[in-house]
Amino acid sequence: FVHDENIVGVTTDRKMEAIMEEVKPELANAILLSSLDDIAWATNLRAANDIAYSPVFVAFLYIDNERRVLFIDQEKITDEVKAHLQKYHIEVQPYDSVTGFVARGIYDHVGCAVVFGGSAVAKLKSIKNDSMIRSIRTAMLKDGVALTRFFMLVEREYPKGELTEIGLARELRRLRLA
Repeated sequence: FVHDENIVGVTTDRKMEAIMEEVKPELANAILLSSLDDIAWATNLRAANDIAYSPVFVAFLYIDNERRVLFIDQEKITDEVKAHLQKYHIEVQPYDSVTGFVARGIYDHVGCAVVFGGSAVAKLKSIKNDSMIRSIRTAMLKDGVALTRFFMLVEREYPKGELTEIGLARELRRLRLA
């Protein structure tokens, strides 16, 4: 699904432009992201069922100044995600085609050099804008209310001796989702 840009506060275009600005000092003119959380962050996309208990999805993302390619299994793409990718001019290619794409890219360009290093995205992800800070504060307030209600329930119900770990986990989840 598409992560709401009103919550994130930064468009996919701006994130990809910032990534390219970060790799320029390394004399790189393109980047292939393989870190799943970096890909989710850069595209403002999340998944519900690709990896159990995780909002990321299995993919690779290639970015240069003129081209953006997401290597992902096509059946994972909903109409909403497809529209989002088209809006930001992100091509979709089969996940398994990334090896051939990279091999052709490196060997078809004379003077092309591979640069290895830390992710330029990690630094960018660590910078929070006003919209993100507001969203974090709201989430923390809501979670604080849920935890307070949970602790009150435990104090009230503990003397009865009927609490179980599974029951408490379910109740905490219910309160957090309320």
